[in-house]
Amino acid sequence: MTEQLKVLGAMRAVVLAAPAVVLTYAAATEPVVTNTEPPPAATASIETAPNPEPPPSPPAAPSYSEPEEQPECQPVDSKELKDRKREMRDQLREITRTLKQAKKYKATAAEAKLTELKNFVADIQQKLQQDPTRCVLDDYYDARVWEELNPLRASIELPRELADLNKQFKRVEKKFKKRKYKVLGDELLGVLKGKFDEMVAAVAQAKQLFDQGEFEDAQEAKQTVHEDGGPWDVESSMDRLADLYGQMKRVRDPEIAAGLEEFLSPVKDSIKEGDLRGARESLDDVNNDLMRLIDQAVSVRGQGRQRDLFDQRLEKLEDLLERKMGEREAKSNSEKAPPPPSAPTPPAEFK
Repeated sequence: MTEQLKVLGAMRAVVLAAPAVVLTYAAATEPVVTNTEPPPAATASIETAPNPEPPPSPPAAPSYSEPEEQPECQPVDSKELKDRKREMRDQLREITRTLKQAKKYKATAAEAKLTELKNFVADIQQKLQQDPTRCVLDDYYDARVWEELNPLRASIELPRELADLNKQFKRVEKKFKKRKYKVLGDELLGVLKGKFDEMVAAVAQAKQLFDQGEFEDAQEAKQTVHEDGGPWDVESSMDRLADLYGQMKRVRDPEIAAGLEEFLSPVKDSIKEGDLRGARESLDDVNNDLMRLIDQAVSVRGQGRQRDLFDQRLEKLEDLLERKMGEREAKSNSEKAPPPPSAPTPPAEFK
């Protein structure tokens, strides 16, 4: 019995050891495979993790290459240079004149700016003398000297100009109420009064703009007073016509009086058309001759040698008046005509 149990135990040990032997044999006889595939990708948790900041790059080494060559300044055309030099002389003369006014009226801020502007123009003059090139002249163009000067000039001069105009307005306003000027007639006085009121309104607007610091706009508003005549033209025309009509009352011959009245028609037409300056200048041209002719007409009665002589002199005076008025009209039309088209703008290098 004991011998049988030993045999059974030995058989059991062989059975239990058999799988290990088989596995060991299989592993030994299986061919070895080299793994050439890349390692598996990182997991999702690694992929979504933020990348760390890259390390700062080292500073770039300084470049020792030659600097880029700048284009040379071109010389200025001789005619342009001559014109600009003349313009600078005009500007310096005007700046110097305005500076004197600034000092006189103690306009300290304007005086400082004018001094700076004067120094700038003088410096450009000197540079052009030494180096007449486009670079220097472009600095001058960029400064826009006139645009800088005009507001400064207006800030100093305009208050006194407006004050002088208002004084004239007060004097002329009183004349419209005097009986002496009623001889001009309601129609002519109405036209003169209407133009006068427009001037008063323009000066009031200029004063308002000046108080707001809009110096150039104020200057432009005031300038409308001078377009077709100022208060002095209204006053002078009223005085001349009132004196002439007062002398014409002495003429007893109705035909001669009618002829003198007709002689003044072109002047009155100019006033009605708004040309106050032209009317005043026409009266100035003939006033002395007309006064002498009126003195002669006082003693003329009916027909005869004196009448013929008077008619001849009146006709010559009419021709003189017509010629003078025609010259003024031609001059006025030429000044108001648009300028001829300018030549094409030259390239920058030939400015």
